[in-house]
Amino acid sequence: AVRHHCLQEQPAMFALPTTLTVAFIALALERFLGFPSPLRKLTGHPINWLYRFTGIFAVLVPGAEGSQARKLVMGGAFTVLAVMATLALTLALTSWLRPLGYAWCWEALLAVPFIQQYATRVRARAVAAALVRNDIKAATEAVHMLAPDAVPPGTEAQAVRRTVEAMAKRLVSDIVTPVFWLALFGLPGIVTVAALEAVVRRTADDRSTSALARALMRAARFLPGKLSGILVAGAALIGLTLIGWI
Repeated sequence: AVRHHCLQEQPAMFALPTTLTVAFIALALERFLGFPSPLRKLTGHPINWLYRFTGIFAVLVPGAEGSQARKLVMGGAFTVLAVMATLALTLALTSWLRPLGYAWCWEALLAVPFIQQYATRVRARAVAAALVRNDIKAATEAVHMLAPDAVPPGTEAQAVRRTVEAMAKRLVSDIVTPVFWLALFGLPGIVTVAALEAVVRRTADDRSTSALARALMRAARFLPGKLSGILVAGAALIGLTLIGWI
């Protein structure tokens, strides 16, 4: 009877109300706790695990001497195999979690490392703290931690601009996109997007090899990007309204 009851409840794990609950809990936990540093030092970060796992399939990627057509085909094969293998393992893990008590809570805990709002906030505050001290060198270092690819700022205004730009980018890529797919499909959704990002990172040096991965990543971020714009516009409107009331 218990087994029959569990089997009846399994499909609910992918029902929208359940996955929304998982996303809300994961977002709340990550907002206040992040991924604890002691745990990171002990086990490493799951995003790095994914990067290493997808590297198993990197043998398919041709070297720099390969033709563009070969890079497109083999890069696409690498992307599909790496992402599908990650999805299969995550589905197996999620199926194993389903019969457990409070399965939605465990799923939310496992999703926490794939959201980066805590780290983003901490790094942005480091820039602000450095600017308050008028320490442009420390501000430049903090901006680099937030946006490694950004041009180093030389003035306070540039540091502020680089920080705002990096926050906007991270809002889409590291917060709204993973939470969006978590809310739709639960743990398999957020981990699959993280695996796709890992593939993009691994093939970033060759645009032909990463063509399919980049196209899929743009598609995955399209709706979350629009949602991010709405959230920012809404927050700005609320802020302006409050300022008007004051």
